[in-house]
Amino acid sequence: MADYKKNFLSSVVVRIDFDKIDLSKINSYLKKIQGVFAKYEQQSSYESELTIDVEEGMPISKQVNNQLQSWMLLNDEETKRAQISQKWLWIDYRKYKNSKELLADVEKVIDAFIDHFGIESVNRVGMLYSNVVKTESNQKPTHWEDYINPKLLAGIHFADENAFSISRNMGQIVKHAATNDLRFDYGIWNRDFPNQVARKEFILQYDCYTNLAMDARDLKMSELIEDFNDQIESLFEASITDKLREIMRKG
Repeated sequence: MADYKKNFLSSVVVRIDFDKIDLSKINSYLKKIQGVFAKYEQQSSYESELTIDVEEGMPISKQVNNQLQSWMLLNDEETKRAQISQKWLWIDYRKYKNSKELLADVEKVIDAFIDHFGIESVNRVGMLYSNVVKTESNQKPTHWEDYINPKLLAGIHFADENAFSISRNMGQIVKHAATNDLRFDYGIWNRDFPNQVARKEFILQYDCYTNLAMDARDLKMSELIEDFNDQIESLFEASITDKLREIMRKG
């Protein structure tokens, strides 16, 4: 996000998926990225298979029997982790600093991974920013006009006009582009559902992902993720008000 002292991020994840590869060269790769992830352990992961009934559009069976080699990685402070498997690599931030660190990590870890293992095609690239906005305001837990763009609050206004209590109110917008989509989920999730909303929490979640396979030889993942990050930051800024920006600047 922008250069704020405070953020409301509960999760930041970058992930790539690719066809199954041989990880026999994993030790030499792990040595290359010790400056980012110094701790690691081998484990087993399982790939899920989901079968869909075409007519009904419903899942009819699920198998969890495809075992894959994988490694879990941690940095020294244990504020970020990564998982490498034969079919995917993701980085997850438990304490997010800024996009500068993230983009540097993508270059050092993901770009280096693609180069080290000679990956030619990436099936999917995704980046997720999940915000849980919490304030200490004495206003009702469904009143967010001071902090969230009022255009995102139509469902809440409708409930107020019709005098009924809310247990949950979520909206979704999917922005489509030639090579990627951006799914924006927003609203009051309410972790106490189905009870009436009592906590003052508002979800702003942005998931940007490619919609077709990409030639990894012609594109650095760090450049693609930088573009995703710019799209998400722009939409986040459009989602909030100056009053929330003030809170974030002060920290």
